Amino acid sequence: MEGHLLQRIIEKSSIIIALCAVCTLATFSVYFDQNIDSFYYYLLFCGSYLAYDFFRHNYKKNRHWLYYLLLISLLIGALDAFWEVSAESKLKVGILALLTFFYKPGIPFLNPIREIPFLKTIVITIVWMGMCTLPFSLKFIITHSFFWSEFIFVFILVLPFDYFDRDIDGFSTLIKIVGIEKMRFWIMVILVLICFVNLTLNTPYFLHFYFVALILAFLVYFWDRWEEKWEQYLLFDGLLILQFLFLLGEKALSL
Repeated sequence: MEGHLLQRIIEKSSIIIALCAVCTLATFSVYFDQNIDSFYYYLLFCGSYLAYDFFRHNYKKNRHWLYYLLLISLLIGALDAFWEVSAESKLKVGILALLTFFYKPGIPFLNPIREIPFLKTIVITIVWMGMCTLPFSLKFIITHSFFWSEFIFVFILVLPFDYFDRDIDGFSTLIKIVGIEKMRFWIMVILVLICFVNLTLNTPYFLHFYFVALILAFLVYFWDRWEEKWEQYLLFDGLLILQFLFLLGEKALSL
């Protein structure tokens, strides 16, 4: 019974995605030793929950009143936190919100754009990383190899969902064009290259990344075995939570 309840929470709720977003921001905060105001985390949690839930479930009409109460509460919280962030952050949120519009299913005139291979994965990665680095200036963040390593890591993390959602999205995904075996191979190559480059650069506090990259490589190799939605969310998205915990441990051991 408890296992079934956990499965329903993970599969039907957007809370896992929201927690992953918060943990990604926390990862950057810990890595760069930057104290981030709490309203950034609050905005990210509320915004991620609302956006992901809207894209997944907007077609369902028979919702319980508690569901709508939760969405209203999250919307109020997101708006309140939005006014507290910097002007640059507000501008970034606006641009990223506009970008997500092109990913929204159910808009006929956008279908030709959404059929472009790779576009879905690129849009999700850019929006995710943009929101999860909201407190940092663009000039600061793009000059660090850790940001680009994380960007590619998230990009790879999104790719398996092209396979999982192959019968839902109807997009011309890269996996459908290239094939799952070739995609697996190139993902492994890219992960090895990221680790090798950062090892060569002697990037500080990167041991945690090697661990999560190894786990991701294992999950990607067997990704066609994870058929249940709750397994996919927990195993793949949950890597971002695990990465944050690994980084905390690495930092603590280095003190």
